[in-house]
Amino acid sequence: MKVKFMTGLGTIEFPCGTRHTLPYALNARYSDGAIHGMLLADLMALHPEPIAHQLQLTCEDGETLRLLITHRTTKGATFVAAMV
Repeated sequence: MKVKFMTGLGTIEFPCGTRHTLPYALNARYSDGAIHGMLLADLMALHPEPIAHQLQLTCEDGETLRLLITHRTTKGATFVAAMV
């Protein structure tokens, strides 16, 4: 099974109000509405504290996602999200 990702440049907003523009990749939405994706930047350098709250990602096309980070490294982060 081949997974197709949509990529773009979006703005992430951390709980403290800090915003950063970074690349992302999203898969197609599942039947339950969940969206899985990756942030393609070092979130540990941008925001070193653990992230236990929802973040907001404004995508290149203007859509807004509420997301939860599921895993992060110095190379990027994976997340699960829903459209706002």
